[in-house]
Amino acid sequence: MDNRLFVDAILWMAGNAARWRDLPEVFGKWSGVHARFRRWSHAGIWERLFHSMTDTPDFEYVLIDSTISKVHADASDAKEPVLSMSKQGLKLPRSVAPVAG
Repeated sequence: MDNRLFVDAILWMAGNAARWRDLPEVFGKWSGVHARFRRWSHAGIWERLFHSMTDTPDFEYVLIDSTISKVHADASDAKEPVLSMSKQGLKLPRSVAPVAG
């Protein structure tokens, strides 16, 4: 199993508050996913991963959800939403996007 599918399996587990045996077959055998999760835990990989993500300011946008976006759009009397999603990903209006320099 590749790392991306494995992390997706762990995120599915966390998001659904499921037991290991309830993991869908698309992620592989639950026992294999569980064993790998335990290996990563004992090796400190999860802790290093979370610390590296929190130390990177570029991940601040991950904390934005629809309630925050709605409040900011309403509070600023913006005619267009502050944030919008498209097939290309997260979009910011020109007035909000950083200037390349």
